[in-house]
Amino acid sequence: MDGRSRLLILLALLAATIALAVSSEQPAAAPPSTPRRPSSSRYVWSEPVPVVRGFPDSPPDVATTRPWRRNPFVYADEPEAPVYAPPPPPPPPPEIKPQSRFIGTVQRGEMIAVFSWKNDVFPLRKGEVLDDMYMITSIEPEFVTIEDTRYHNTAILSLGGRT
Repeated sequence: MDGRSRLLILLALLAATIALAVSSEQPAAAPPSTPRRPSSSRYVWSEPVPVVRGFPDSPPDVATTRPWRRNPFVYADEPEAPVYAPPPPPPPPPEIKPQSRFIGTVQRGEMIAVFSWKNDVFPLRKGEVLDDMYMITSIEPEFVTIEDTRYHNTAILSLGGRT
C-alpha cells in the first residue's frame, strides 16, 4: 500500500468515528407506546402488550401463566369439536316377493326352473334374471334360490310356496 491509500483509509475511519460521536450526543427518541407494525407482519396490536406476572398462590390459568410455560402456537382456547352421533343403521332390505310364481323344474341336460306370470310360462337357467331384479343362484328339483340384485339378500322358492 502506498501512502495515499493509507491516508484515505485513515480519513474514512476518522469520519466514521466523528459520525458515531455526533449521533450518540443526540437524545434518543422515546419508544412508541404501541408496537409499530413491521412491513412483513400480518398482525397489528391496538393496545400495549400486557406484562404477564404469575402469583405463587393463584392457580395457573391463561392470565397468570408465565410466558415460558404457555404454548406459543395456541392463540386462544379452541372450542371442542362437536360430537356427532353415528348415523342410524340402514333399514333392512325389503322382502323378496317376485311377481312370477315358481311352478316346477325341468331336467334338460341341466336343471331349468319354470315360472308362470299372467298365464304365461317361461323357463330360466342358473344366472338368468327373474322379474328384472332377482337372479337365479341355484336350482334343485324341489326349490330354487334367488338373490335380489340390488340388496343381495336371498330367498328360497319351493314348489309348496315360498320358504
